[in-house]
Amino acid sequence: MESIQPILTASKELLHNLELWFDSQPPQVQSIARMALEECWNSYYALSESIKSQDIEQQRENVAALYLDIARLKATLGLEGSEAAQQQQVLRSWMESREPDAIPHLTQAEQVLKTLPIQSSHPPIPPSPTPRPERLALQQTPPDEEHVHVSPEQLSRLLTGYAPASGRSHEQIAHEIIMDPEFKLYKREPDTDLESRVRTIATKAFFDRVAEELDNGHSEKSIPSLMNDIRTRLVALVREGSPWVERIKEAIDIELIEQETKKGAFDLEKTLDMIVDFMLQMCAPARDEAIQAIRSLPRSVDKIRAILETLEDMLFDLMNFRLRALRPALIPMAVSYERARFAEALSHGQAGLAKTRSWLQKAYRRVNEANKQRVPAEAAKRPQAFPSKDMVFEEAFVSLLTSTDPLIRITCPETLLLDVDRLADYQQHVHRITTVAALLMLTRNFGGTGDLTKLTNTLSVILEDSATVPIDHLTVEIGQHIKNPSVPHTMVRSMVEKTLTHNDMVYTLLARRVGSVLRHHLHTGQLVEQDTLVSSGLGYVRQPLKDLSQRLYVLVHHNRQVYQPWYDTIIQDEQEGIHVNPTP
Repeated sequence: MESIQPILTASKELLHNLELWFDSQPPQVQSIARMALEECWNSYYALSESIKSQDIEQQRENVAALYLDIARLKATLGLEGSEAAQQQQVLRSWMESREPDAIPHLTQAEQVLKTLPIQSSHPPIPPSPTPRPERLALQQTPPDEEHVHVSPEQLSRLLTGYAPASGRSHEQIAHEIIMDPEFKLYKREPDTDLESRVRTIATKAFFDRVAEELDNGHSEKSIPSLMNDIRTRLVALVREGSPWVERIKEAIDIELIEQETKKGAFDLEKTLDMIVDFMLQMCAPARDEAIQAIRSLPRSVDKIRAILETLEDMLFDLMNFRLRALRPALIPMAVSYERARFAEALSHGQAGLAKTRSWLQKAYRRVNEANKQRVPAEAAKRPQAFPSKDMVFEEAFVSLLTSTDPLIRITCPETLLLDVDRLADYQQHVHRITTVAALLMLTRNFGGTGDLTKLTNTLSVILEDSATVPIDHLTVEIGQHIKNPSVPHTMVRSMVEKTLTHNDMVYTLLARRVGSVLRHHLHTGQLVEQDTLVSSGLGYVRQPLKDLSQRLYVLVHHNRQVYQPWYDTIIQDEQEGIHVNPTP
């Protein structure tokens, strides 16, 4: 551990110096080279985490990954003979002393990197949310992302079986249970219309073939496997060791069914009727009517299809019931579970911190600069008075939500990926709240009268329900409250259009005020007073702002608890970097 720590420190200093160099370069340098630097940072963090876990084998793999990523960065930027080349040699020497057999692979991989053309366009989106460090020849098979040993083991056992059915990982399910008390699992739907059509066609073709076999008296071809599928699904709905398991297996005896179908003696209708009886005894009351309706379907194949689909629905009923029961047990261990999973992903190079680091760095610099401008004389006397970690963290979150750049997975900080869809929704809420507040201020400035509370609700509904920007609809609603004949319709429309671009001065002002309200709630746990909201032009949007602020507080509080070790380290590193290299 002691022998590798200086290497880690030197690598960090190298990457920090390269980042400072990047900041001084024109924007055109920032594309593929920036991605190469980001991958170096991810490899650095993977190595750092493997040192903490004292996993020697993982350390060797991560040193090799960092070596190759620095080689790629060096080749991209043409840094032969530079500090990067020196650090690469240090990493190579470390590998030679511990893994001499790997050196030919490193050399071969580096030669491959040198022959690759430098891309002039943005790289494709990686298949996983965070880029993985390249292992090239050293990595013969990709690591199994689902096969990760985590603590506590009990939680993993409880979550086993939910992930495949829902298309979510264990971490996603556990996280959603914590964040959303009403969280439910649903059948995984096709991602595209094409996938949906293909699935529909394939399903129809399958059951058409089954129907044809039944009509021709060849039930032995498909019925045994279908009955086995139904039996498996029924057994999955009862407790292991329950008498129901034996009852189901005895009633649906696959070996006997195979024999009877071959002889043409199998009574399919009687078996299906018995299966429906089982389902009625096991289902939630809400499904009774749908299950009873299966009996009246005209064809056996239709009954089989309906039984399979209903059993799938019943499985999700059971899973959601168990998840609700699991929540109280999960809450005490949620933070340690998510933290352990993320640390494991970092140490294996399956996740990075480059985007998180950049996100927090920018927030730190904004807060630090704001502090200097607020009290320049005092700041000059007390250069050690840096922003607190809480201030930086709160600013980082609020800046994401008030930004006009949409939050998407590929640019999202790695520590927020479990919440990226939720945060994107919160961002849309912030934009709608700000837009409504700006339009109300516009209405009042034009001499608007009448029930502005009703107008607030109307504008909110229009903005939420419209797939496109509803400029004309908004203009008409606002115009009905403006009785001043000197204000032409075209002027109102122009102001509405300008507001919806999010570049309007009033919108920008109110966005800052909304950000201040959110920041205050994150810091104190309380919404600002009504008088403050009214004086800020946010009085009419108090309720949606309060609802959003409360939900955000829960998310941010949990996120901070889970990722605090990494957040604090990144902020501390930035503070020390500014202290060592203060801006003039």
